[in-house]
Amino acid sequence: MKKMTAIVLFFCFHALLIFFQVHKQSIFLTLSYDIQKLQSQKIALTKKQHFLRYTLQNYQQPHIIAQTMQEKFDMQPIQLQQIQKTEQSEAVPG
Repeated sequence: MKKMTAIVLFFCFHALLIFFQVHKQSIFLTLSYDIQKLQSQKIALTKKQHFLRYTLQNYQQPHIIAQTMQEKFDMQPIQLQQIQKTEQSEAVPG
């Protein structure tokens, strides 16, 4: 009887080890999938960051600022004939 109990315990123990091995592999696959998903998000965010930096540098260029002001706000550059000379008034002591 003891020999039969030992054999049953042996097989149950091995079945339990197989279950844990399968469980470990499923967790490993799940985490690998999560890593791949996060890496793809990192790549997408890096591309977006590069695009935004490029756009910011372009918008900081003086000719782009002038072009944007002319197109969106209908502003024109000041010409020399439009400048008027004003006289300074004396400051009144208060």
